[in-house]
Amino acid sequence: MAQIHISGEQPFQVGAPIFAIGPSESGYTLNYSADGVNYTPWDEATLAEKTQVVANAALGMYFKLVDNTTENIAITW
Repeated sequence: MAQIHISGEQPFQVGAPIFAIGPSESGYTLNYSADGVNYTPWDEATLAEKTQVVANAALGMYFKLVDNTTENIAITW
């Protein structure tokens, strides 16, 4: 198991195709990118206080939590 912590809309990468994003106080829309510059929003927002599981992600993708205002969210894989 590996884990990182992010705050706000900080971009991140993970080392596995399946990972979990810990709860956020504010909720957010997960965005993904192949290059870390051009992001595409996920179809549905993640509600506040919900853990989001992401499956079938390409290794090396970039992610960020748009509209997240919570600090220190755990990303686990």
